[in-house]
Amino acid sequence: MENPHSYYEELRREGPVAYERASGDYWVVRHDDAMFALANRRFGKAALLSVGPMSDFKRLPWLPRSILRLRGVSESTLAPLATTMLSCDPPDHTRLRSLVQTAFTPRMVERLRPNIEQIANRLLDRMSAHREADFVAGFAFPLPATVIGELLGVPAQDLDKFRHWSQHLILGLDQTLPARMRKDAAVAIAELLKYFRVLVTARRGHSADDLITALIAAGESHQRLSEDELLGTCQLLLVAGHETTTNLIAAGMLTLIRHPDAFEQLRSTPTLLPSAIEELLRFESPVQRVPRVALEDIDIGNTRIPRGQRVVVCLAAANRDPEVFEDANRLKLAREPNPHLAFGHGIHFCLGASLARLEAQIAFACVVRRLTDIQLARPPEWSPNKVIRGLRSLPIRYSLRH
Repeated sequence: MENPHSYYEELRREGPVAYERASGDYWVVRHDDAMFALANRRFGKAALLSVGPMSDFKRLPWLPRSILRLRGVSESTLAPLATTMLSCDPPDHTRLRSLVQTAFTPRMVERLRPNIEQIANRLLDRMSAHREADFVAGFAFPLPATVIGELLGVPAQDLDKFRHWSQHLILGLDQTLPARMRKDAAVAIAELLKYFRVLVTARRGHSADDLITALIAAGESHQRLSEDELLGTCQLLLVAGHETTTNLIAAGMLTLIRHPDAFEQLRSTPTLLPSAIEELLRFESPVQRVPRVALEDIDIGNTRIPRGQRVVVCLAAANRDPEVFEDANRLKLAREPNPHLAFGHGIHFCLGASLARLEAQIAFACVVRRLTDIQLARPPEWSPNKVIRGLRSLPIRYSLRH
């Protein structure tokens, strides 16, 4: 977890596609092949729900039936997760994405700038009472969580609950983790969906100017958003809307601490912020890999991938492909061009990319302006999740300017 990149280098040296015997997965690790797999309609996502040793049983691939039974969580309880835009192909994907994408256009996101700046400075003000803090808990988590919570219409006092649920939920994405962690993921998902069922019911009686109300209206209109789709979309927007951005801000901070020359370069040249964020996304990609299924026999490089086989597109490996990025293992804040795949590619390109970029730019603009003498107070702690890579804690010492 500290440094997966040497492992990815080994995979790239094996060839365009690496085969993992234990899982039967094909790993795509080079940049051009990753773009091909992400954009080609002969690879899909909906089929992931029925791939694997229990293919006769429509299931969430990371939550085997045995875990649902052990934890007393029913299949129907978790059904909304199988109906999100992240889990389906066109035309359902197109319909679901169109319902929310207008809220995340660059123009709409830019309107949030004053509010995001206010939140970031308020969080740093709270840190001013101390000279040591966990940067994740004090800043990197609450900034994007507060923003997406306000957009959805989630009460601010519930953010700590979401942090707990989200941390456990995303561990369920990594099938290599111990069963007890995946059991906890099932429970966290069930609790989060239960929370949204209550919140949606409340909104039906008292509408508000937020995304949940807009989604309810879509469900009651000709666009036919089912109850499961509504709940699944709420859960997806909340978790995806803060988890990866938290990881970007936290891992980006650690990267800059470990590269003090780059940190000072950013302080002295704030105009570098946009390209710096792109480089931090490339250098330590929050989403390490994404799955697809071959919908027909298809060749990548000299490898034939049979129909029905799962393909793991390793974004983090592609983002350090030396055939595309000069000095790929070196941090270059002014790197140009920078065709990284941290937000994916194709129809599943991250819906919240504009919001994540703006939040990260504001976060680091505030940090370089107000925090000085930054150093690690203790070693950072990485989450064990190998799919969504992020820091659980980043203890730092610092001085703060008002």
